[in-house]
Amino acid sequence: MSDNTPSDHCPLCHEVVDVFAVGQCDHPVCFKCSTRMRALCDQLYCAICRANLPKVLFTEKRCQFNSTKTNSFMVYRKLNIFFENRALQDRFFKLLEHRCKLCPPSDVKPFRTFSALQNHMRREHNENFCELCLDNVKIFSSERKTYDRKKLAEHRRQGDEDDKSHKGHPLCQFCDLRFFDNDALVLHLRKQHYFCHFCEADGVTNEFFDEYNYLREHFRDEHYLCEEGECADTEFTNAFRSDIDLRAHRASEHSKNMKKAAAKQARRIDIDFSYSGRPSEYPSRGGGRGRGRGSNERQERVITAEDYEEVQQDRKSLRQQRQQERSGDGYAFN
Repeated sequence: MSDNTPSDHCPLCHEVVDVFAVGQCDHPVCFKCSTRMRALCDQLYCAICRANLPKVLFTEKRCQFNSTKTNSFMVYRKLNIFFENRALQDRFFKLLEHRCKLCPPSDVKPFRTFSALQNHMRREHNENFCELCLDNVKIFSSERKTYDRKKLAEHRRQGDEDDKSHKGHPLCQFCDLRFFDNDALVLHLRKQHYFCHFCEADGVTNEFFDEYNYLREHFRDEHYLCEEGECADTEFTNAFRSDIDLRAHRASEHSKNMKKAAAKQARRIDIDFSYSGRPSEYPSRGGGRGRGRGSNERQERVITAEDYEEVQQDRKSLRQQRQQERSGDGYAFN
């Protein structure tokens, strides 16, 4: 083995490589990472360039895939791994063993299945594996931790003392179930519980509701909820972001059951707007409306049918004013 230069370190786990795994793309990694990908994760591609690797060579020295003769190599056909010698093949199979770390190696042989190892650890040592870690972390049996009941509860709740990167498995407070990480918890909450699609669109993504009744209360308090007729038993589609949307829905879906006056009122939309005062440095010309109005005049108005005649008069005055401006009797700009 050469000196511990950066080229002798695995680009995946950054450990010193003593057995190289090389595919047709000629990107060498350590045999542990290659075995983990092919045997545990069922991924037959290069972790560096994503090239498909139907065949991999395990060698003691760095080599080029196409220039290496494999006539004398031993083959594990299930994963199509070619071993340079029997010692490398033995190391590969030992890596996949299910062996008890608490029993002396001479007393207990490797177990044929991981389930058999689980039963042994529970029965003989009162130790347990974390089921959430088993389902989500792809590592070798020799790398897995076991816990007694107290330590297992601490691991699930707050993590391990010797691994600060693991903060425990988050809890769904509705179901009292734990999940592997926050992503798995959020996926569960979105599938099994409820969230507000209005708030989510506004960037609020961490608020969930156990049952739809609680979400209905949220719609009623924070948004606009229609509870007329069939909408009283409807979910989601009877909630609206704005009052205008709610009014439009009522006019479209519930106007048949309304009296004529109520239906007309439902189709009416009130619009608030403000009049901007005429600048004092520009005197009013042309005798248009609005001269001599006091400063306390109400600026915010609601347009209704009664204002139609007044609006028409305003438009007529505006046209007269523009005609006077074009004739030389308009505003004077310096």
